[in-house]
Amino acid sequence: MKHVAVVVVALLACARAYAADAPPDSHLAAATEMLRAMNVEKQMEAGENMMADLMIQQNPTLGPYKDVILKWAAGFLNWDMFGARLAQMYKDAYTESELRDITAFFKSRTGQKYIATMPKMMHDQSELGSMMAREHADELQAMLRARAEEIQRQMKPQ
Repeated sequence: MKHVAVVVVALLACARAYAADAPPDSHLAAATEMLRAMNVEKQMEAGENMMADLMIQQNPTLGPYKDVILKWAAGFLNWDMFGARLAQMYKDAYTESELRDITAFFKSRTGQKYIATMPKMMHDQSELGSMMAREHADELQAMLRARAEEIQRQMKPQ
């Protein structure tokens, strides 16, 4: 039994030494650099307010608790808690070369403009989608009625 303990301790020591000597993950570093070029950390902070406002809009009784929601978001939906996982997602989705290309774009003048205008563009796209849905609500209602009638016919005994 003593020998097993010695082997386990030796293996742990070797693993720790290997981890210390392991080269940095350049692919993951490229993903992290891309996220930083995109100002994701700053966007996350701005997103906290938008998220709280949306939650309150959907459930007005949360209004008096906005400060609590913001405190929670700041504690858990922040770069330190989220960044590494987000970088891993991008690492899994893109090659290191692709990440470097994307980073180069976001560091360019055009990329910086894209970042600056994206929140408004997303808001405007959302508004456009809502407007289009309202304009064609009658068609949706007609399609829903037709399906309801179809379901009713299928449920009637023959």
